[in-house]
Amino acid sequence: MIARQLIADTIPALNQSNSAAKALLQMQEFGVEMLPVVDDQTKYVGMLTDEAILDIEDMNLPLKDLPYALTHPFVKANMHIFEVIKIAAENNLSLIPVLEDDHVFIGTITLQSLFRYFANINSLTEPGAIIILETPINSYSLSEISRIVDSCDIKVLALYVNVLRDKSKIEITMKLDKTDLASLLNSFERFQYTIVASFQEKEYLQDLKERYDEFMNFMDI
Repeated sequence: MIARQLIADTIPALNQSNSAAKALLQMQEFGVEMLPVVDDQTKYVGMLTDEAILDIEDMNLPLKDLPYALTHPFVKANMHIFEVIKIAAENNLSLIPVLEDDHVFIGTITLQSLFRYFANINSLTEPGAIIILETPINSYSLSEISRIVDSCDIKVLALYVNVLRDKSKIEITMKLDKTDLASLLNSFERFQYTIVASFQEKEYLQDLKERYDEFMNFMDI
């Protein structure tokens, strides 16, 4: 998945000819604290925050005639989603401007579109179970983990690896396609993996889906 495929059509850009008043109105209408600004050729100028223009005396003047500070974060249209997330986190962005190579603005990525993407690729709303393992980092073997899971006739829907703070151990989180994990948990213990946690109750999974749906509804407000 690349940046252009995550663009949300609902968030407009401001033009330098727009007034500061319109800029604030647009932010309030879409429930955001910042919006991208473009010139008459749709070239990206920067990101404008509500804080940057709150102290302006004449809010009817166009943005191009007002003194305010812009930030200039953006992602290129062909950037991978992981690079998008990195730039968003580094710049504390709730909206991420997407540009073509010639610096033409083509749209914005919202946190909502990122959340939806990860929910889909991680099978968050699919039935199944979650298991969290821990093992010494020198013993970590993805092929061994896959073999153990396959031997129990279970499929891995998603897998994450996290190196723990002291760098000596690694944590593996897996979303699986079945809820009965008894034989799998026994197998992992037999191979000396530490079972940090497992979530296999159908009630838990239903609650997780409901919470996800509630969150998505909240993001639509």
